Amino acid sequence: MLDHILGRPSPGLKRLEVLILASLTFAALKQSPSWPVLDKINKRLARFPPWKIVLGTLFALYLLNHTFLLCFLNAPEPLARMYTRNFYRATWVLTCLDAGFLTAMKIPFKPLRDFCSVAFSAMYMFFPDAADEKVRKFRALCSVEMMRTSWEKSLNPILRLLAYPQRGYLPIRRDITIPRPTPPSVSSFPGTKLGPITVRLYFDGAPEELKKCTSLILQVPGGGFVSMGPKCHDDYVSVWARKTKIPVVSIDYGKAPGSPYPWALEECFDAYRTITESNGEIVGLEGWFEVDGNGKRGKMKPPIKVMIVGDSAGGNLAASVVIKCLESKDIPVRPPSGLILIYPCLSFDLACWMPQEQLGLIRAESKMSLSMQSLVQAKETMDAFSPLAVPPAPKRIDVFSNKVQQSRTSLWRSLWRSQPRKQHAMVPKSLSMTSRMSYFTDRLLAPEMMRAMALMYLGGSPSPPNFDEDYYLSPIVAPDSILARFPKTFLICGEKDPFVDDTVIFGGRLRQAKQKARKEWESVKTRLGDLVVNAGRPHAHSKTATGRAPASTGSSESSESSGKVGRTFERVGLNGDDDEDEDSDDDSLPQTKILLGDLEIDIEEFQNHIFSKDPGDMVKTKILDGMSHAFLLMMSFLPEARQIAELTAGWISEIIDGGDAEVAGITSFEASNLTHMMMEDIEQQSSQERQGTQKPSVQGKAARKPQGLEEVSEKQILERQRMQLAKTHLK
Repeated sequence: MLDHILGRPSPGLKRLEVLILASLTFAALKQSPSWPVLDKINKRLARFPPWKIVLGTLFALYLLNHTFLLCFLNAPEPLARMYTRNFYRATWVLTCLDAGFLTAMKIPFKPLRDFCSVAFSAMYMFFPDAADEKVRKFRALCSVEMMRTSWEKSLNPILRLLAYPQRGYLPIRRDITIPRPTPPSVSSFPGTKLGPITVRLYFDGAPEELKKCTSLILQVPGGGFVSMGPKCHDDYVSVWARKTKIPVVSIDYGKAPGSPYPWALEECFDAYRTITESNGEIVGLEGWFEVDGNGKRGKMKPPIKVMIVGDSAGGNLAASVVIKCLESKDIPVRPPSGLILIYPCLSFDLACWMPQEQLGLIRAESKMSLSMQSLVQAKETMDAFSPLAVPPAPKRIDVFSNKVQQSRTSLWRSLWRSQPRKQHAMVPKSLSMTSRMSYFTDRLLAPEMMRAMALMYLGGSPSPPNFDEDYYLSPIVAPDSILARFPKTFLICGEKDPFVDDTVIFGGRLRQAKQKARKEWESVKTRLGDLVVNAGRPHAHSKTATGRAPASTGSSESSESSGKVGRTFERVGLNGDDDEDEDSDDDSLPQTKILLGDLEIDIEEFQNHIFSKDPGDMVKTKILDGMSHAFLLMMSFLPEARQIAELTAGWISEIIDGGDAEVAGITSFEASNLTHMMMEDIEQQSSQERQGTQKPSVQGKAARKPQGLEEVSEKQILERQRMQLAKTHLK
């Protein structure tokens, strides 16, 4: 109270108040003054043993502290029915651990600090409100030390010992270093020496089995860009390694504020390049060539399949690494076979009101998945008498089947409701709030923490951040021409997560871009007519002076169509020239390329083009009712966390083992003129949609060369020929 009277809240004043009160009490007890009232009380209490007096006093204080609650005069509970029961119970444990670890944070002697952190956490289990208040005050003034202490609890030796049953044994779980790629990637920190990259390798098998692996999981761990290395994610990553039997490489990238944006992104991209360019040899796989027992090289091996997985801040970096792969021009970087994003942070926009186009994306996504209906309901309806109240969460959920067990309104609650309440008033579209604002009371991600993370990550950046256009920083604003080339992407997030909008909107934009790409591919297929259908059949042709085969002259229509788009063909050799050898006259060879006006189209490329894939198969979004952030880090006390780890492991196996794993994204380096043309059309359509105009009819477009293509250097041509020769050798 002393600090309130003086108008200066301060721990020092509160400490002084405690010392003054303790001194006065000690003096009174020592002098034992004779007061008639106290003498009467002493006589009445003399017949009770001391332990009863102490217990009775504590019980009286407890009742006094909860008087308003017993009289129904308490304040409303903002978290009532916000989460499922299991998730709320897990957040209670996590909050008590945070309070205990933050309380012991200043103890200098590490063994004592480790012990006291666990002991204080156990104490706070009995005082959850005090734990909430302690954590709230620490979060109000976030610091790097506070965030790392709170989020790196799993490094405590006592907790690691208790969590071992969840983590289990793996034959290979160790830290290694890998070098930077050669030639080096362009760096935003030209004056800084780039050292090797530390990664953590997980594999459920012997080193000999590791060498024979043909796929790899590259994990980008989360931690708000400021904390949590791979070791903090051991529990669920170990589950992936055991379930998939695939090696997992987790990147220990540089953390802010010491390594600001875009250091972590460039480090993750370099790690990906080093692994793919060595074909996994740098982490223990065989590499590009088979090796026999004598150490001699055998035949060349195909490229390994790499799956990128990222959670939270790692999801941001994982998506940005894919974008950097797709945009690579000077150096060929094979894109990953798939991408999984777990409660990712994909935007740094801390806006309150949701734009109508994003709300439309969420509605469209909800029609694709039943798990999003509660999210749409929260956006579009409200309690007219309590507009900030969130829809009640189910009692429990089943991750695999999407079944939920709803909580029932108790008879006691219905009897005490004073008047009928209108529960479903519609929210005007312009007043729909973003998830960052809707769930600002989240127990795990407070607004202060998100603001502190953004300032630490971006404060030391060599260039000022551009939230509207920098899609390396905010992948959610990437253009459609890039999103259309993404590999198969699966996303998962909690319904009450402040980042749930990022997940749904990014998934919706991916699906929308791939739908546009599919329409462009179908329009080209229509213009090509039956040529693609008959592409694999032998085509009798007679060469002209230019090497082109004229169309059949069996009818005037065919003769007339010989000058039209898509009615001329040619057989082209591996290097792009006409085959002039004796085998070129063999009519049994199937045609391999088609001319679409001035564009030369490879038939196999066109038929297996990533734009031809069904958008519904390429993008999957799953929202978990009644759950928030960081559920994979709660495997020791959240039953659903084990289910989610197994579910994502199944996703990894599905993508790696599926046929679409062979159809990775298309980089700018290897994009053909056809791909560039379709990308241009996608961007033109997106631009016209933003301007509110309609796209002209596809059938009315004339075949043309894509505008604004960069000149292909001799180095790129030679590199493409080398890659084609390698593919032919592998066949």
